[in-house]
Amino acid sequence: MQEIEKKEIKNLPLIVFAGILSVILWRLPVAGLIFFPFTMFVTYLHEASHGLMAIITGGKLLNFQMSLDTSGVAWTSGGFRPLIISAGYLGSAFWGSLLLIAALKKGTEKKVLGALSIFFLIFTVMFARNLVSFSMGLFFCFSTFILGRLKHKTFLTFFLAFLAVQSCFQSFNDIFTLVILSGTGIETDAHIMSREVTHGLIPPIIFAVLWGLISSVFFILALKFSFRIKIPGK
Repeated sequence: MQEIEKKEIKNLPLIVFAGILSVILWRLPVAGLIFFPFTMFVTYLHEASHGLMAIITGGKLLNFQMSLDTSGVAWTSGGFRPLIISAGYLGSAFWGSLLLIAALKKGTEKKVLGALSIFFLIFTVMFARNLVSFSMGLFFCFSTFILGRLKHKTFLTFFLAFLAVQSCFQSFNDIFTLVILSGTGIETDAHIMSREVTHGLIPPIIFAVLWGLISSVFFILALKFSFRIKIPGK
C-alpha cells in the first residue's frame, strides 16, 4: 500500500482553507474589489511571461503596460513568436503551479516572498511603461518585501497558500474566458497565434483549448511533485 509522506502535507490544511475561503469570498457582491490585487498579480505574471519568453528565445521585451480593467499588453521584438504568444497564459499557469508547490513546502515562505520582491522591483523598473503597471509592480514589490519580514510563520504560510490558490483560480478563469472569446471577434492571444503562426488555418479556439490542457498538466504535475508517494520499505 502506498502512503504520502507526512512532511509533504504539513501545509495542506492551509491550502484547503485558502481554497474554501476563496470560494466563499467570490460569492460576495464586492468580490471584484476584494480580488482586484490578485487579478492584477496574475495579469502582471501573464505579461512578464511574454517578455521573459521573448528574451529567452533571443528577442527583446521593449515594455509592458497594464490597465485598471485588469488587461495588459507586452511589446516585444524578435524571438520565437509561437512560444512568446503562448507564454502569456501558460506562463501565469506555470508560475501559479510553482507557487502551489512552494505553499505546500514548509519553510519556503520567506525565500519565495523575498525572491518575488526582487523580481517585481527589477522587472518593473526595467520594463513597466505606464502608471498602472509601474504602480502595481512597486505595490507587489513592497508588499512581498514587508510580508517576508514578518515573523508570524503561520500567517506567511496562509498568505502564500492563498496567493497560490488565487493564481491557479485566476489562470483557469482567464483560460476559460479565452475559450469563450476565441469564438468572437475580440482580439486575444489565441487570435494572434492563429493569424501570425498559422495564417488562419487553425482557429483560435484550438489554441485556447490546447493552452487550457497544458495548464492543467502544469497543475497536475505540481500536485504530483508536492504529494510525492513512496512505498513503505522501499
